[in-house]
Amino acid sequence: HLPAQQVARDGSITIPYAGRIRVAGSTAATVEKRIVAALKDRAIEPQAVVAVSQGNSTTVTVTGDAIGGASVPIPTSGLKILDLIARVGGPKTPIYETAVSLTRGGRTVQMPFSELVDDPTEDVYVRPGDVVLMTRQPRTYVALGATGRSDQLPLQGYEMSLAEALAQVGGLNPALANPMGVFVLRREAGAEMLARYEGEAFKHSDPGDPEATRLTGQVPVVYRFNLREPSGLIFAQDFKIRSGDMVYVATAPYVPVKQVFDAFNGVVTPALSAVNTAAVAAIRLNQ
Repeated sequence: HLPAQQVARDGSITIPYAGRIRVAGSTAATVEKRIVAALKDRAIEPQAVVAVSQGNSTTVTVTGDAIGGASVPIPTSGLKILDLIARVGGPKTPIYETAVSLTRGGRTVQMPFSELVDDPTEDVYVRPGDVVLMTRQPRTYVALGATGRSDQLPLQGYEMSLAEALAQVGGLNPALANPMGVFVLRREAGAEMLARYEGEAFKHSDPGDPEATRLTGQVPVVYRFNLREPSGLIFAQDFKIRSGDMVYVATAPYVPVKQVFDAFNGVVTPALSAVNTAAVAAIRLNQ
């Protein structure tokens, strides 16, 4: 009877007279056969019985501000990331605000928890020594312009439409807003935009064309909605807001000075209201 053997970094153990036996990724029955094969020329009818015991070398660490930290043993059948997270009680925060990072061999990969759930191919097996970090990453967007409220606000729920985002800020300011000028400003992947809108917003140009622009990396994109048209209302219901978006509502081209004054009054100081009113009056005189 031999004492418990700790698996080395190279995935092997040392057995007297048998030498180094590779065990990583193998079942107990397979290891038994390898030991017997190594001893057959050194013993008469050798036999081996292998039992797997858990130790620090076969654990994975899961921690973070969105989960209860623990060191979890990896069973012989293996353990996937979602199974690991379930064993420690699951995330404490909404899944759409939770990110999962896997650190292995000095390399870290991060993705939203919702994507991990939606894509089974991303639910990989963990390995001894892995560290899984779960963090809360609130998703927000910014609302500016002639809305009922200009602020940075959280995205509500798993998905949020533009119509819901406008409702969250009190809709369009009836005294100032131009319903034909509702914009969403976002940075999109250049390759994705080209594939989506080729032939509509983009067209291929000769590489030598001095006016040609190569769409690479993240490119700024502005989406415009006309809420005076029924189609614009439908698009606003279907268009999904992403974290980091800016929703901007333009003011009407000719807004009476009194309406501007009334809109500012109560949300800023009287002195600031007078300054803004004077500025708008100056602009109107220049026009």
